[in-house]
Amino acid sequence: MRPSTITRKGTIRKRAPEKKIIIVHNLDDSYSLSDHSAGLLHDEIAMPNLVCSSPRLENVSFNSKAYIPKAPLSPSLPFGPKAKARIIPCKDLSDTAHNVEMDVLDNYNVWSDIGKGSYAVVKLATHKQTMMKCAIKIYSKKSLENPTLKKNVMREIKILKKIDHNNIVKFYEEISGVNNLYIVMEYVKGISLNNHLVAKSTKKLTETETCDIFKQVAEALAYCHEKNITHRDIKMENVQLDLNFNVKLIDFGFATCFSNDKKTLIFCGSPTYMAPEIINHQASSGPPVDVWAAGILLFVLVTGDFPFKGNTEKRVFDKVKKGSYKVPDDLSRPCCDLIRSILDPNPITRITAKDILIHPWILNGGNIDLHSSPSKGDYIDVFDEDCN
Repeated sequence: MRPSTITRKGTIRKRAPEKKIIIVHNLDDSYSLSDHSAGLLHDEIAMPNLVCSSPRLENVSFNSKAYIPKAPLSPSLPFGPKAKARIIPCKDLSDTAHNVEMDVLDNYNVWSDIGKGSYAVVKLATHKQTMMKCAIKIYSKKSLENPTLKKNVMREIKILKKIDHNNIVKFYEEISGVNNLYIVMEYVKGISLNNHLVAKSTKKLTETETCDIFKQVAEALAYCHEKNITHRDIKMENVQLDLNFNVKLIDFGFATCFSNDKKTLIFCGSPTYMAPEIINHQASSGPPVDVWAAGILLFVLVTGDFPFKGNTEKRVFDKVKKGSYKVPDDLSRPCCDLIRSILDPNPITRITAKDILIHPWILNGGNIDLHSSPSKGDYIDVFDEDCN
């Protein structure tokens, strides 16, 4: 199959040799990779993420080399808009989930689809008694014959049942039917953080705007880490803003429970947000990985760009491992200091989510004056050059 060109925005319709139409559309019209969506193609500079939704995807290959061979998902990739992708069709196991068993969901009025991935569909619904809107994620029992998928779904449900926080999407109940498994969750009416940023004419936020959002992300992470839960897929697309700009952390498909006494090797998440210890295949307890990814998110919000970029995956990962990046000179020193503390290549000395919440930049709402910040000698060399 001829490679399809990735673009930054808009809709592409290409006819593949099989005479099928390839449609590329904005991420908000589908679900991200850890919701088992079609392959996620990410431009390196905070433009709209794009998803190939048809033909259904098994993975996405860049330059004819599979990024994750045999994986049912494809993560965000830190390459530019001229990258090429090879589309590989696969069977969509979510099709059977369209047949809603209304006798099982007798407490709900089920409406239209609001999302669809390779293994599940999500429908908008209303609870009949309370008239409260909710989102129902539907997995067919046939798809759950896949032991890996079943394990991941059951783990996600188990974790969501343990969580009750204002900045995390709420779990209501699970319902098992003859043909489908239904997960009833909070419906968040709003916009993804990624699309919120894209809508800005500057393609970035002010420090005060960023601080308000980032503090809520840190609060959600601190809560999870306190409960020995790590999200493992923090990124712009997994942060929703409701109509009042309150943060809702979503998509716990990669989440797991951890023990401080037991470190494990992990390799999941989105490459543009991957911590050095993941790239180096080092064992980790989990929370530092979430914090690192949150640091990437913080950097993108205040600069409109990713900190680690390169023409190849190796160059990007080399920069990540070295902690080699530059920040614009218009950022305040306190903001630079927080970024430095988060993007620390050493997971042992990296700041925790709990300590992020007591950092001066957070406590002052991002309103700290440049000239009232600590002396230049208190910062490492990367900021000596870039934060004057």
